[in-house]
Amino acid sequence: MALSNTVMDASSSTRQRLNEDEDRISYLPDNILHYILSFLSTKFAVRTSVLSTRWKQVWFGISNLVFYAFGPMDKLIFMNFVDNVLLHHDATFIDKFSVSSKLVLDDTRVNGWISTILDRNVGELVLNTFVEHPLMLPCTLFTSKVLQRMKLHVDSNLKLPVSFCISSLKVLHLDFITFSCEEEIHQVSLSFPVLEKLVLIDCIWNIEVVNIYAPALENLMINDASYAADNIYDFEIKIYAESLITLDLVSKFAYKFSLHNLSSLSKASVDFHSEHGIEDRVSKLIEGIGNVKDLMLSSEAVEILFVANLTVELLAFPNLKSLRVHIQGGYVYGEMLTELFSYLPNVESLLFTKEVDIIFFEGNGCWTLEAIPQSFLSNLKSVELRSFDGNENDLGLVEFLLKNAIALQKVTIRGSSALSANPKKQFEVTKQLLMLPRDSTCVIDFS
Repeated sequence: MALSNTVMDASSSTRQRLNEDEDRISYLPDNILHYILSFLSTKFAVRTSVLSTRWKQVWFGISNLVFYAFGPMDKLIFMNFVDNVLLHHDATFIDKFSVSSKLVLDDTRVNGWISTILDRNVGELVLNTFVEHPLMLPCTLFTSKVLQRMKLHVDSNLKLPVSFCISSLKVLHLDFITFSCEEEIHQVSLSFPVLEKLVLIDCIWNIEVVNIYAPALENLMINDASYAADNIYDFEIKIYAESLITLDLVSKFAYKFSLHNLSSLSKASVDFHSEHGIEDRVSKLIEGIGNVKDLMLSSEAVEILFVANLTVELLAFPNLKSLRVHIQGGYVYGEMLTELFSYLPNVESLLFTKEVDIIFFEGNGCWTLEAIPQSFLSNLKSVELRSFDGNENDLGLVEFLLKNAIALQKVTIRGSSALSANPKKQFEVTKQLLMLPRDSTCVIDFS
């Protein structure tokens, strides 16, 4: 009996070793293998063709084609590889086509790739590379009914048709592109019926008027603050986006921006960078975001608003409940802030973040009750100060708010790294905060 059990155990062990050595993955259906390969870059997916006869053509049907060329690589070898993959690829659709490289690629080859993938019903197009000459995108791109996501970072000139509509595009991200019009008409109309997110980073528009119609747009980001030249152009970008919820704008106002029908706007972040006279352009922007509920202003934006002499009606912000002020790269004077506050009677939450000190009322360095409208203080419920240094200005602001903001419920203070690294000073600041007169219902949270 013992011998019989030994034989059975040995047989079971042998079967187990055979099962462990068995290639079960190769017996999976093609669609499962395609899904597995979709997590690899195309370079490694193609390499699976050497595993066995079964794997030789599996990669032909993968839906994600992702190409990278950031290390040392011959440009011609890389472009030939992409050509070869597209030649053998036989899937009826492509979920994602992405080319990311530091190489300067042949624009005709890149245009050919785009034409090919559009014929394969590509869902997402990503180009993050350089091209030798201006990129002439195929006409089929501007009429695609399948493309949902597109990111172009090509540092190239791109000519646009006078008008087009990409009916399926939901996410559009454009970086470092110089736009011009194909025809003599210096006005283009771009329509994106279902676009939800639009990002424009350091794009140059050599077009007098750009009309962007995006009725479903919810998130808009524009950043043109990295321009090498501080030129002011008499060009205008008009954006019609009645569903817009969030706006993030960092701009030198090289162009005129006009935002229309922003009745749904909830949150906006605005940072201006300019030494030119841009008051009219700022006025038009502020008019467009008048319904915002949550607003972040940089110190430069506060300064420009202060000198722009905007009307009371323009700065009313009747729906604004939360105001954030980020102070960076210079000083912001108390006069600037209090004038801004005078237009904001409904603000309930105030947040200060700073990289430098704030000078409140140059000459006396303090707040006064007369300087701030009582209506502002009567609605203010919470204040947060970040990068708190515990200096005279910081403590003076806290003291003023504790004395005069009758609805104030909580003051949250987060010490700067310098203060946190100095326990002795932190202890002294804590004592000073505790000694400040305040409404008994107001809580100070200091750390």
